[in-house]
Amino acid sequence: MNKKQMAISQEELWIRKEIRRCEKSPIYFLETYCKVLTAAPFPQPFKLYDFQKEKCIKRFLKYDNNIIVKGRQTGVSTIIAGFIL
Repeated sequence: MNKKQMAISQEELWIRKEIRRCEKSPIYFLETYCKVLTAAPFPQPFKLYDFQKEKCIKRFLKYDNNIIVKGRQTGVSTIIAGFIL
């Protein structure tokens, strides 16, 4: 096996490991690979607040059905879109 083949296999190994990590943790996936479009001239990192992690993402994983009673401008629609992604 030459160096190029080894580099490709190491890269594939890293990609597979990263995919498994993203499958296990939607929070990691959202904060690492997703961006949010805002009024800023370029996409912003998808950073979740603690309540968004605890009250939304973790409960989406725990329960099949969720009812959300929320105020406006809390980012829940964006979180749901990211979770579905």
